[in-house]
Amino acid sequence: MAGLLVVEEAGGRVTDYRGGTGLSMIRGSRLVASNGHIHQQMIDVLAW
Repeated sequence: MAGLLVVEEAGGRVTDYRGGTGLSMIRGSRLVASNGHIHQQMIDVLAW
């Protein structure tokens, strides 16, 4: 949880592997964290 806050405060983005946010993301065990600029591309690659 603290890591999520650090990434978001630094301008990054955190979601689950499907791009979801909120409680469903926090309950999941697989998260994607990025600088925000390449986030969707990372999800696309990981979903493949």
